[in-house]
Amino acid sequence: MYQGLMAESIRIEGHNGLEIDAYFARPLGGGPYPGVVVLHHMPGWDDATKEITRKFSFYGYSAICPNLHFRAGAGSPDDMAAATRAAGGVPDDQCIGDIEGAMHYLRTLPYHNGKIGIIGFCSGGRQSYLAACRIPSLDAAVDCWGGGVTASADQLSPRQPVAPIDLTKDISCPLLGIFGNDDEKRALTEQDSSCWVKRIMLRVPDGAWSLRTLSGVPLAIGWPHHGRCRTWDRPRSPCAVTAGRRGASGTATGGRARAAGAASTRPRSRQRTTRQSRRSTGATGTRTGPS
Repeated sequence: MYQGLMAESIRIEGHNGLEIDAYFARPLGGGPYPGVVVLHHMPGWDDATKEITRKFSFYGYSAICPNLHFRAGAGSPDDMAAATRAAGGVPDDQCIGDIEGAMHYLRTLPYHNGKIGIIGFCSGGRQSYLAACRIPSLDAAVDCWGGGVTASADQLSPRQPVAPIDLTKDISCPLLGIFGNDDEKRALTEQDSSCWVKRIMLRVPDGAWSLRTLSGVPLAIGWPHHGRCRTWDRPRSPCAVTAGRRGASGTATGGRARAAGAASTRPRSRQRTTRQSRRSTGATGTRTGPS
């Protein structure tokens, strides 16, 4: 954990070269640090999402949150979200272009370690899933209670012409899905045959899967300032689904896949091993020093 942080609003080059706003946070120090792209929810590029972005930097990531509603015009996050909804949502191609712009920014940092993951919430969860399907250079992806991963033909539009579930075969990195079982819109139940989790299991060959469904959790697990939130302080509450392409041996295939996932995108802790610590603890392993 890093007590010293830097956070600021910046400009990055988004889709079609347009400069858009982004919120960037990083630990103070020389790194190297992995990167994470944080996708805000439909209510917009708000304080809660920026707080989450800072939290990632506290844990040792260079984190960037692009304003996906930037083109909706000036105003509060609520105003820009309302304008985006009225227009039919964020166009998928535009979203992917903005994400790639955020990833490019992270790669230019001198303290970047070469790994980038993505996490999105609500509508951002859908966009995170979409990015896992369309951006091969991602190392890991997390969909937090994202709606719209599955969609019927009448729910598609020129802005969002494809249901992300139909692109599942193109996922090239491990994917984690987090859902509350008491979320009435996205509950994962054994009886829900249209559940996107089951549809993923049918569509990805040679998949390695784990599914845990626990009750008592609503929408917005651990979301700051959310009236329907319950604190998520350990992975006991959400429904979690992990997906990654695996070889016959059960190990992730390809250099990028081997490097992906939460464990491998975590920054290396500064480790110090001394004879004194061995004597005092009786341990032969390393001791993690303060960061």
